[in-house]
Amino acid sequence: MPSNPTLLWEQLNGKYYRNFEGYSMLWDVNIDDYVVTSAPFGGAIAICRDFSKLTTYKGPESRQTSILLYSGSGKFIRKIPWDNGRIRGIGWSELEHLIVVSENGNARVYYDFEGNFYQFSMGKVAEKVGIKECKFVNTGFVALLNNSRFVSVSRYDEPNPKLLSEVSTEDKHVNCWTVIPPNKELEQQNLEILFCAEGALYTLDSASCKVHPISEKVMSGPAQAVSVSPYGDSIAVLHESGKLVISRTSSFRDTPTVYDASQDSASGQLVWCGNDTVALSWVDELTLVDRYGKSLGLFFDGPVVTFPEVNGIRTLTNEKHDFFTKVPRVAVDIFRIGSTSPAAILRDCVDQLERKSPKADENLLIIGDRLSEAVDDCIEAAGYEFEAHWQKKLLKAASFGKSALDMYNSDKFVQMCDYLRVLNAVRQFDVGILLDYEQLLQLTPNRLIDRLLVRRMHLLAFKCAEYLQLPTEKIYVHWACTKIRVSPQTDEVLCTEIVTRLNALPGISYEEISRTAYEEGRSKLAITLTEYEPRPEKQVPLLLNMQEQELALAAAVKSYDTNLVVYVLNTLRQELPLAAFFRLINDKPMAAKCFEKLCTSQSLLESFYYQDDRRSATAELQYKHALNTYDFSERMSQLDKAQQKYSEVKSKSFEAKALEEQHRLLAIQENLERDYEHPFVGLSVSDTISSLLKISQNPRALKIKDEFKVPDKRYWWIRLQALVARREWDALHKFSQSKKSPIGYEPFYNECLRAGSKREAAKYIQYCTNLSHKQRIEMYVKVDDIRQAAQEAAKAKDTDALQELRSMATPTIQTEIDNLM
Repeated sequence: MPSNPTLLWEQLNGKYYRNFEGYSMLWDVNIDDYVVTSAPFGGAIAICRDFSKLTTYKGPESRQTSILLYSGSGKFIRKIPWDNGRIRGIGWSELEHLIVVSENGNARVYYDFEGNFYQFSMGKVAEKVGIKECKFVNTGFVALLNNSRFVSVSRYDEPNPKLLSEVSTEDKHVNCWTVIPPNKELEQQNLEILFCAEGALYTLDSASCKVHPISEKVMSGPAQAVSVSPYGDSIAVLHESGKLVISRTSSFRDTPTVYDASQDSASGQLVWCGNDTVALSWVDELTLVDRYGKSLGLFFDGPVVTFPEVNGIRTLTNEKHDFFTKVPRVAVDIFRIGSTSPAAILRDCVDQLERKSPKADENLLIIGDRLSEAVDDCIEAAGYEFEAHWQKKLLKAASFGKSALDMYNSDKFVQMCDYLRVLNAVRQFDVGILLDYEQLLQLTPNRLIDRLLVRRMHLLAFKCAEYLQLPTEKIYVHWACTKIRVSPQTDEVLCTEIVTRLNALPGISYEEISRTAYEEGRSKLAITLTEYEPRPEKQVPLLLNMQEQELALAAAVKSYDTNLVVYVLNTLRQELPLAAFFRLINDKPMAAKCFEKLCTSQSLLESFYYQDDRRSATAELQYKHALNTYDFSERMSQLDKAQQKYSEVKSKSFEAKALEEQHRLLAIQENLERDYEHPFVGLSVSDTISSLLKISQNPRALKIKDEFKVPDKRYWWIRLQALVARREWDALHKFSQSKKSPIGYEPFYNECLRAGSKREAAKYIQYCTNLSHKQRIEMYVKVDDIRQAAQEAAKAKDTDALQELRSMATPTIQTEIDNLM
């Protein structure tokens, strides 16, 4: 190991670059015979045969199309057979899903390394014309059709192919093209492409095709390759003449940077290395060109393929897989020979400490009040190093520096230590993810865990999640699902092992695990695991999908969630025969009640009650229907049925008799309506009598009174109110004198007074003998009869009352009162 990392750096126009040696490849592959693509952020590698090249015949297998998956270290993962036509595009999403596009217009997305996929069509035009070429970005891809039209898919998870605007060049011959990286900050949904045709530069999206006015130096002839920088602010165009032109997209007319690459023989790849440098590969050589036309050559032992990353490029040969990147500023400040930056001085403190030299303390004095800045720089620089030796050196320097600070938040230091543990682990040969600190931040730790789970590295994923302080639930769930798919153990043993392990996480969901067991044909295991699902809203749909209707209903009832019970009932009603459905809910009172509330069909409810021999409930249902219907014959029919059902139940004799009487009353009311053309149907017995009295049909009113055994008291009340309503005062007085009133005479007084006739009300006060003299006096006062009130007071010899009445009387009556006193 060199004494200083700078000894391995390369300089380009005052800026430093370095190559991190990744892996010596474990495979036996000649990449020159294959189309090679790698997932972003140091992901897996996929290769498939390049049919445009002649290869050595190696038996029947060499004629079969297949896709081989490898880790970044060349470790074989899986062979995916391909039977969907000639491959025209193969690439990766940022989720490490492999996308393969066939010539016939179909695209497959392989969402794991087991060969599972979903497929979608690129549209009728693509299927008819055929696909010529595809280019991919992290979230989507664009396909060039054989008729020079473009089709874009903006999102892999929700594929919606869109035919872009038609190319406006006369012969429609596209020399070269690329996809402009979408702007994540603007949440850009539609993809846009940049292409060269007929010496011009175009941008194309679903709405328009625009020609850009550019300098002649940018398009000095036919182009063979074009590439857009990661931030979309620059383009690089390689001409057939060998000229490489770099220009700002905001100022195509300005003088661009031109690099003469004509001395190289054949063209290879044109990609960006970060946002400042263009990488041009030629067989076994890689040339880096910056924005000022300065170049740096890198040489390899064989053919090289480059994969752009956010902060550099990965280079892949038959034997090596490395990462080439620009050296960050903090690393330059620390390691550059002769550097006097605070962080460089702090790093030197570590060397002085190892020599037990007092100069370590002197260095701290030199740094002074910039010590906190130096600690931060050492921590950050440690993240960019691949070698554990330099990571430890820098972290030791940071630790020494922060120990000399009175107030320093160590969270950043601890977090970097955890990140480095994770990065060092995933960069190991057996994992093969060539990832650096900056890429990890862009990828996010959660997605790194997902990549480990796809590789079935559950223990490593768990350890990394603990270091990164991430939830571990999905790791346990993925482990359990994988265990179910691959384990030969019995359902009982497997269930015990899974539940024992998952008990460490209270409240963990078993939904996905149960579904996986069911999909794998382990129904018994799936049902058992469902019992451990803590959330009924997830447990119940699972059981329904497994056709375990009774268990689903029992779980819904147990949850006491009426919405969930109703959901199950609706589902079961659609799936089961009526008899089976009724049998299922009979012994579950809550489910039965919900069904009764939910059901709007009377015949269905009657069937439910009938099979359960619930005659009272059937009668009640028929009675309610009778009350709610406006059809008289239907009402009579339903009442008759309800009465019969009640009569079959010994404890419901009262209800049966009541309905019999109501049936009889309705028949009478129907006749009355027909005779008098007056509304009677639906009235009570009392209201019916009242209505008859109001139309002077006393004999028929008495007949109904006798038939329904209406008590005298109620009849007197009804007749009293009817006569008052008709203002028949003489008839009322005659009626009051017909015999002793069973309701007394105070009601006569009150009803007349309420009707506004004080004169008539006064007639009945004398008959209220059951009242006290004071009450009768008050009654006389209310009808303005002061003279009679005074007579009552005089009879009772109540002088106080007479005095009070005198103050209310007229002079004449006052004299009479004086005489009484």
